Amino acid sequence: MEYKETAQSGNSYIHMWDVATTRVFDGGFLFDKSSVPADTEKLPRGAFLKADLDEQKAAMIKTATLQTELLVTDTVVKVEKGALLVATDVLGIGDKAVTVGAIDTSNDDYDSFAITADALGALAVGAILQTYDSEGSSGKVAINPDGFNIAEVTLDAEPSCTVMYEVKGIVTDKLPQVVTSAIKTALKFCQFLS
Repeated sequence: MEYKETAQSGNSYIHMWDVATTRVFDGGFLFDKSSVPADTEKLPRGAFLKADLDEQKAAMIKTATLQTELLVTDTVVKVEKGALLVATDVLGIGDKAVTVGAIDTSNDDYDSFAITADALGALAVGAILQTYDSEGSSGKVAINPDGFNIAEVTLDAEPSCTVMYEVKGIVTDKLPQVVTSAIKTALKFCQFLS
């Protein structure tokens, strides 16, 4: 028998959290593929998930970072790529929210969608939009996740995922999505490192 050692190359593991401190909800969850674009092949490890504990189903909670400043007169929102937005998503900030319509992905630097002027108010570069309950100009509330997707999932005909609700030592800049203060508060059994 011949043995040959091959040096490792690339980055095969990204440390996102302390794996020894994880706790998950019992059973697998059927992932709602309609909550991500149709051509999405994999649900990333660390994605935010809303879990229906009665039906054992889970859907992705979105966050999107503004790539450019949004003025009250603007009618187009530009967000950083990778947010996995779909045309039916409702995104908001503060107490305002809009329904995402057609998404223009043609620019290499950002994705964009149209809004009515002043629908989200004036926002600075880097402001974070999050999944909301419904669209409107006041009184709208963010929908927070119940946990994270613990491992990358191939989105086959009926993808199953595991929802992790407790973990320590989360390295926020390694997560596939940006974290809002509302999400940090909602995930009370999770320790986020800055």
